Amino acid sequence: MQDRLVKAMRLEGISSIAEANAFLAAYMAKHNAQFARPAFDIRDAHRALAAHDDLRSIMVWQEQRTVTAALTLHYNKVMFILEPSDLARKLARKRVTICEYPDGRLEIEHDGHVL
Repeated sequence: MQDRLVKAMRLEGISSIAEANAFLAAYMAKHNAQFARPAFDIRDAHRALAAHDDLRSIMVWQEQRTVTAALTLHYNKVMFILEPSDLARKLARKRVTICEYPDGRLEIEHDGHVL
């Protein structure tokens, strides 16, 4: 679609963002009329979220890291140092999960426990 849009704007002599924004609504209507296809099945196949569905745990980037003997780990060019607690000492040389949420928060987890 982008190539067609650029070509159509060039043919119309559009050279500014304001002109492009004014042109876009009419172009999208024309484009959708030409290329839109009806759904094979018109029924809505979406289902409601169940009580056990946890979007917070689904919408997260997860990566595994190994905790060093010095209780450190690296993620995204940053070194994290774990507080030397009983739990953290048991994690030396073990894998933990780094969870990065869409809002930028990070959590370090092991067996469901946030460190």
